[in-house]
Amino acid sequence: MFVDARSLPADERLDADLCIVGAGAAGIVLALTLAGAGRHIILVESGDLTPDPATQDLYRGQSVGLPYALGASRLRYFGGTTNHWQGACRALDAPDLAVRDWVPHSGWPFPRSVLDPYYERARPLCDLAPAPATVDDLRAAGGRPISWSGPLETAVWQMSPPTRFGEKYRAALEAAPGLTVLLNANLIGLATVADTSAVALARCGTLTGSRFAIAAGRYVLACGGIENARLLLLSGGGDPHGLGNRHDLVGRCFMEHPRDRSYTLVPYERTPMAFYVMHDTGRGPVMGRLALSEEAMRREHLLNMSITLFPPRRNYLVRRRRIRLLINLEQAPDPDNRVTLGAQRDALGLPKVQLEWRWREADQRNLERLRGVLGRELGRLGRLVSAPVPPDPNAHHHLGTTRMHRDQRQGVVGVHGRVHGLANLFVAGSSVFPTGGYANPTLTIVALALRLAAHLRARLG
Repeated sequence: MFVDARSLPADERLDADLCIVGAGAAGIVLALTLAGAGRHIILVESGDLTPDPATQDLYRGQSVGLPYALGASRLRYFGGTTNHWQGACRALDAPDLAVRDWVPHSGWPFPRSVLDPYYERARPLCDLAPAPATVDDLRAAGGRPISWSGPLETAVWQMSPPTRFGEKYRAALEAAPGLTVLLNANLIGLATVADTSAVALARCGTLTGSRFAIAAGRYVLACGGIENARLLLLSGGGDPHGLGNRHDLVGRCFMEHPRDRSYTLVPYERTPMAFYVMHDTGRGPVMGRLALSEEAMRREHLLNMSITLFPPRRNYLVRRRRIRLLINLEQAPDPDNRVTLGAQRDALGLPKVQLEWRWREADQRNLERLRGVLGRELGRLGRLVSAPVPPDPNAHHHLGTTRMHRDQRQGVVGVHGRVHGLANLFVAGSSVFPTGGYANPTLTIVALALRLAAHLRARLG
């Protein structure tokens, strides 16, 4: 059932087996998967069923690095940012999860194969065919790839309609036994039991001024790559460093998917481009993009990337007409790119977020090496025209800040998303990514939520 938190009695205390904070993709998938079997679950959502400017304003903060649209890059109402997601879906590549000796702080605590069964289950939740699309699907739709050699290959993307998780799964959540969805409810902080390593209460409030608390056996933060870190920093009662921050890691290694738009390709001869635009196949809408081979990444010490090709409209057999290139970049984790608490306060009286995100020297070196590789490979097809355009940080993919690692001195959460040092607090979403690859994160967020749900199911009984 759905309950407006503004209708709760003052200082109400609610009890649950599991409290999930945040009703975006991760929170909704967790609630759907775990509901029933006698469990009482409370899903806490800051917003309502439709957007509200006062609630959205709670995302505002200060950017002390490059300009960053903190107040607009996430949506704060039921369904979260899936309400304006464009639907691009691709699993992370195996090298994205591997330790790369040329990428500091790289390496997930498990290989990509661990995620494969969860990707299979995640695709239908995003309205995709269970199996990933392939180059053969594009060929069957009439496309013909350019014959790349050496460093470049073709990567295939599936496109969700896109799925609006709040709209699609609202009825199922409303009917789920033992599940309460609290709307207009904001987490103010998590309080721990004195002298123990467990969360005792989630203290919540509404913009109308009422306050209440949720006591649960387990808690999950599923509020995104910036807000998850902010909420940990706000919590813990007497600990000035917040929760899970014994080693000063909460909020660090914020990553984006910067975009480089500096290149245009002018082909020497007629070049087929239809393979690299959207095709409707038996697996739904699919498109091809260029990507680096694993061997090229290792040889050239490059981070991952993809290239979206924008040929002239209505003419996909291109000759001497400009093809715009959009390079989607992986960014290396850097501890100095970070989320902290600022001096300003929001309408709930809580410190607003402060983000320091910068394009670092290591990022520029990687981009220059990549441009050299692309110049050699794409140069055989045509003339590359470059313009001095700085990389654009605004893919609005918030990654890192509560990174996953088996060692608490190198990560905020462990292999299943449990916060190090706390027995009953978990984090879901892209904030746990140790590295981010170049792919849009939604499909991986859903896969990780399914993996966390399987872990919690065994413990909730």
